[in-house]
Amino acid sequence: MEVLSNNDGLVTNIEVLELMRERQAAHESKYHTSLLENRERIEKSTIKYLQDKMKDTGKGKGATVAMNTQFLAEIARLSALPITEKNSLRNVRLTEAELVELSNHQPKAEVELLLLILDCHVRCTEDQVNVILNAVRTCFELDISS
Repeated sequence: MEVLSNNDGLVTNIEVLELMRERQAAHESKYHTSLLENRERIEKSTIKYLQDKMKDTGKGKGATVAMNTQFLAEIARLSALPITEKNSLRNVRLTEAELVELSNHQPKAEVELLLLILDCHVRCTEDQVNVILNAVRTCFELDISS
């Protein structure tokens, strides 16, 4: 077996959903064979699962790649602030995997965040936890009343 392409890194659920939608649109225009029916069924169920998972994001419209990009840019901005700044996340040093988990799960509460960031109680102060939660709420337009 030959590897056609290497793993280029971690992707979020939003990026996977966009890729699956693009693939589905490209396949709809081509003719269908019975060999592809199983794959198409799996792709459709994957798209439905990801859409259902993200339905409470973006004021009910679902998360978008733009929201994901905005979130990652906001975390990068907060991580670049000097440690003396109140909202600085410089000393937290979130890993790529933790950023993907934050984007995928979009925590609404501190307890959810504690499950996503390794040793969060050691690495983050209470203010830093609130900064991360506010970035998630703002960028993904989450309704915190639910």
